[in-house]
Amino acid sequence: MNHKKAFTLIELLVVISIIALLLAIMMPALSMVKEKARAVVGMSRVKQWGLCYQLFTNDHDGSFPEFTPETTNTTFMYDLKDYYSDIDEMRFCPSAKKISQSNPTGVQQGSFFGSTLQAWKVNAGEANWLEDDDIGAGSYGENSYIRKRAGSSKAWGRANMPRANTVPVLMDARWNNAWPDNNQPLRTSATTEEEFYNYNNWSTISCFVMKRHGDGINMTMADGSAIKADAEELWQFRWNRDFEREENKDLSFMKWDN
Repeated sequence: MNHKKAFTLIELLVVISIIALLLAIMMPALSMVKEKARAVVGMSRVKQWGLCYQLFTNDHDGSFPEFTPETTNTTFMYDLKDYYSDIDEMRFCPSAKKISQSNPTGVQQGSFFGSTLQAWKVNAGEANWLEDDDIGAGSYGENSYIRKRAGSSKAWGRANMPRANTVPVLMDARWNNAWPDNNQPLRTSATTEEEFYNYNNWSTISCFVMKRHGDGINMTMADGSAIKADAEELWQFRWNRDFEREENKDLSFMKWDN
């Protein structure tokens, strides 16, 4: 008689168990590798945005784009479109590509704030400051104090400020721009998503205080450099001309959540 060789049930269970164990060991490592890859791509895009700003200032006698409440289209997507060919993918951080549908601004129907891992969205049909053919979405935001603004003593306006490497320009964000001021005090924890969805907080430093990449965010500075900054470090930068850096304060008491 011919006997066919085959695995026993116990042998199959052992093999399956080993495979499951190997997968359990490898999955966290693979997830970490994927996140590092997304962070690298995100940093590259932030660096490209920095180059776009440099090209703009070179073509405009050293001046950043202008902000005038009376006019429309005062967004970094609109002002810089000639320098990044209006490529939609450039607007999204690889770690926050999914557009939010659950955090309404409460002002414009169809407009949603972003989150740590989601992109923001603007309803172009209702926002007169956005081009009608603009996709109105992204996961980066601008420090709008870099812009020229008539009558503002806080606005930088020009790119040749001293210590330009300490002035934030564009970074990972929950909305397309913000105006960080000193009346937004140090916190004992990073901004929660729920707190940011309060409409009164959209233009504060809370727009940027989150942990999208490890413990912080990617950002480009006024000198064109790109850096990664931890959430608690964001108060160290010179967001506007009057912003008081917290470099002499003991921040060890601060606890940072997501």
